[in-house]
Amino acid sequence: DGTHSTGSFWENWHSSPHSGKMYKVIENVPHGVYSLQMAAFTDYNSDAFVFANSDRVEVTSSNMNTYKVMTIVEVDTLEIGLVKDEKLGQWMGIDNVKLMYYGSSIDSYKFYVENAVTPVSYYEDGDHIYYQTAALDAYKEAIAQATSNDTKETLLAAIPALREADNVMKANAAAYKAYYEMGQKGLEALLGGFVGEDADLLADYLMYEEPEEGVYNSNGAYEYILEAGELSTEEIAAETAWLSELIDRVLKSIAPGDEVMFLANANFSDGVKGWTS
Repeated sequence: DGTHSTGSFWENWHSSPHSGKMYKVIENVPHGVYSLQMAAFTDYNSDAFVFANSDRVEVTSSNMNTYKVMTIVEVDTLEIGLVKDEKLGQWMGIDNVKLMYYGSSIDSYKFYVENAVTPVSYYEDGDHIYYQTAALDAYKEAIAQATSNDTKETLLAAIPALREADNVMKANAAAYKAYYEMGQKGLEALLGGFVGEDADLLADYLMYEEPEEGVYNSNGAYEYILEAGELSTEEIAAETAWLSELIDRVLKSIAPGDEVMFLANANFSDGVKGWTS
């Protein structure tokens, strides 16, 4: 049914890292909009893609998960499958392939435009998804402009700019995610009982919820930065680097012979990673 692996599946294994593709070519298909849903896995966790013609989505797990990609067919042939560009990993496989046709009307192409990029709801409704508010507003505007076109030709012409806006938004959210995760690392470090000016600064930075001009790295404290969403991709990356350096100083501040020790995953926020039973 295109949602998970059940029973038999098609796998491809080599004794050494390999590239290549597992695919099917479908001839004489109607022109228009299609979606491909396919369960896939790769043992390398990257550089493998579920594809439909030139459109693709990256496979990100060694477990069989479902991926969906949309494409537009303007010729009579549709090629679908799983491709690995580089010689990385030895094993990949697919199962439960589902192909859907959405027609060739103007509404079909608008549906493609709306679904070929990351939905706004992913950012607005996701847990621990942070971003610059201005970046999301610009992304919404790019989607609105693309879908305001009323001919197939102008819709298709708008897609490259829309995809660029999608990539910019993804980069911004990824930078904020890295910052959020760095803050969680800092909170975990504080469980080690470190003392000193850097440890005090880190504790204040991570636990103080209001901005304070001229303090920390000039942008306010951790919770404020996440909730305010004022920093650009470059600015939040710089803030992450500043926080990383502060955490490193704290971790190195313990004197030899002290009984305090930093333990990775001390509060089991990452399951039992790093622990053995």
